[in-house]
Amino acid sequence: MSIALPRGVKDFLPDMAGKMNRLEERLSDCFELWGYRGVITPSIENLDVIALAEPELLERMFKFEDRDSGKLLALRPDMTAQIARLASSHLKDRPLPLRLHYGGPVLHYGTGEKGERREIYQNGLELIGLRQPEADGEVIAVAIEALKSTGLTGFKIDVGQVEFFRSVIEGLSLPYDLRGEVEAAVARKDRSGLEDILPRLKLKADDVEVLLALPTLFGDRTVLDRAAGMKLNARAKKALENLSGVLDTIDSYGLMEYITVDLGEIRGLNYYTGVIFEGFVAGVGEELCGGGRYDTLLGRYGYDAPATGFAISIETLMKALSMQSALPDAGCVDFLVVSGGEKIHDAMQLARALREKGFKVARDIEERKLEKSLAYAKRECMGKLIVVGDKDSAPDELLLVDIESDKSIRCSLADLTGGQLKFA
Repeated sequence: MSIALPRGVKDFLPDMAGKMNRLEERLSDCFELWGYRGVITPSIENLDVIALAEPELLERMFKFEDRDSGKLLALRPDMTAQIARLASSHLKDRPLPLRLHYGGPVLHYGTGEKGERREIYQNGLELIGLRQPEADGEVIAVAIEALKSTGLTGFKIDVGQVEFFRSVIEGLSLPYDLRGEVEAAVARKDRSGLEDILPRLKLKADDVEVLLALPTLFGDRTVLDRAAGMKLNARAKKALENLSGVLDTIDSYGLMEYITVDLGEIRGLNYYTGVIFEGFVAGVGEELCGGGRYDTLLGRYGYDAPATGFAISIETLMKALSMQSALPDAGCVDFLVVSGGEKIHDAMQLARALREKGFKVARDIEERKLEKSLAYAKRECMGKLIVVGDKDSAPDELLLVDIESDKSIRCSLADLTGGQLKFA
């Protein structure tokens, strides 16, 4: 019988799982510092709930039939749809705004590319009920602070405005069959590709200037001034004003050094309606985080409220931190307690006393030589080994061994918990 995992999923062994848990704790702590409260949603969702948010996801979902009700169910491919369901049902009578954060895996078939993950671990948040630019600015600021809290450096957040991009493209009255080519070229920052398409578009000179400028509207905040100098319709100008207000908020938080502006940016899911953003770091060929405003989505669930949010890919973040040698500690066990002679009961009592003081303690229940216990402790990332009842120790003495250095001292329980011990 084959015991290989399905394509696109993987196990996380204790060391890596420990590092992942530490990261998620840091992210959660950061979210809560900004007033966001945690929610937990199920991995299984009604198919129609997901379909309301993004019909295009239907082909990528893992779907199956509920044997009891006959309804179609799905493994969630996206968290935002579940937050929309939650807000429109259990939380619909709560005062706005709602600040919610979450974590867990999302699952989908993907596109079939080699190495593509089907199960992606995410931590993210949603801010529901506010339309002001400050709300978008807050969400982007939290994303930056969350990434900073993990120890990551050198990352950038690319900020765009889909309403600006859509209004410009729609104002050009492009032939429907060529619109996809134009959008793809802009997304690639491919000005020469756009020039190749121009003869088929039959645009006015002013419109050509606007279209060819789109791939170049990338950089610092002065990009907004360059865009404002172009011939734009009222809708595009309003979108620029909105983005300017968002950047004002980020600037007030002292975080503009992390921001690049990209007015040619268009994210994947179609439910975005305003400011959008993605996080990247050099050397990692995929986004760390992504999100934006989606003011019309909750209305599909009968709860007409504006919203904005983002999600962080935990595995991509771990890859980036590993490249920077900044992955957190896996959360090692503090002590391995070994009993010598007839001191099994005393060893268990010591382990209990240490746990009550907040230490992580394992008991070496196996009867074996001290050398083997030391080897076990080293392999399992334990800090120190304690021998209760060592033959050379006084009745109230403990033998304490530092696993990394192999140095040892004899001490009392009070010495052990006082934190002042030094290994010669």
